[in-house]
Amino acid sequence: MNLHHNAINLAGQRFGQLVALSPIRRHRHKVNWLCKCDCGGDAVVATADLRSHHTVSCGCRRGQRVDIVGQRFGRLVAVARVGKKSLWLCRCDCGAEPRVCGSSLRSGTTKSCGCLAIDNARALGKRNKTHGYGGSRIYSIWYAMIKRCCNPGHRCYADYGGRGITVCDRWKAFENFLADVG
Repeated sequence: MNLHHNAINLAGQRFGQLVALSPIRRHRHKVNWLCKCDCGGDAVVATADLRSHHTVSCGCRRGQRVDIVGQRFGRLVAVARVGKKSLWLCRCDCGAEPRVCGSSLRSGTTKSCGCLAIDNARALGKRNKTHGYGGSRIYSIWYAMIKRCCNPGHRCYADYGGRGITVCDRWKAFENFLADVG
């Protein structure tokens, strides 16, 4: 089969245990590939599944347990499989030993015991700190004042900002408003 001029030619490329041999059919402008597996088996795989590494064998790997002991995933190193499921005891760089699903490790969803998020929050420094008044009456009053005077999309803007009523620059920061009024 000849490839369409826009189609990606994957012939000869390796994807896990599969090597793409030739395009075999087109379905709604999608090309499937005849692939040869390292085990000797054949597989017909969609281009998208090859390129995303969603399919990496003819199926011979199904049921095989993947051993990831010693592999690093962000701040975690897999130490041992826990139970019959794909749950792994890991050691984090901070010293904690969380149990993590293998697919979360391999996909990059889980990269630490939770210490990474804490460190990232600390790195943000002052920008990540709050005043502690969120949801309070004084904060709600300040927030409504800012919206009425500064947001043309607010339902009351015409009565406030639209008439030229403004908020001084100092009061645009809640902490300053609180110090002066609260």
